[in-house]
Amino acid sequence: MKRVLTAFVGTAVLILILVLSLVSCKKAEPALKIVDLDLLKEEVSATMNISMPVEIDENMLRSQYAISANQIEKFSGITSATMTNADTFLAVMAKEGNTAVIESAFEKRIEDIRQSFANNLEAKKLENAKIIKKDDYVFLVITDKPKEVEKIINSRF
Repeated sequence: MKRVLTAFVGTAVLILILVLSLVSCKKAEPALKIVDLDLLKEEVSATMNISMPVEIDENMLRSQYAISANQIEKFSGITSATMTNADTFLAVMAKEGNTAVIESAFEKRIEDIRQSFANNLEAKKLENAKIIKKDDYVFLVITDKPKEVEKIINSRF
């Protein structure tokens, strides 16, 4: 009787351990990809061949895109300093769950630029302007080579 009870308790303990170990095994969520935005910007910039390139800084981010530093983790961007060229690449890592705000700001910026180039050759670039979202990253692409730039971005994810 003592052996049967010991075997029963031992089996029950093993089953309990097995159940608890299976409960604690859940499918791991995919880790957020960390992308070097400056390196990505350099690669994209070489593809875009922007005339008179200028870095997008915090002041430009705030004044032209209405994006504040507390809405984002990091950013890197480049645009043309000429008033005759709409080429722009801006990569933003939004704070978690904040991508909709960034996408909205990018849409507004595209419209602002579109209005200033309404009767210009740059209007074609603006028709093909892209906002690309990957995880918490949002990219604004205004260029005559949007497919090439999108391919570069996709290679990082």
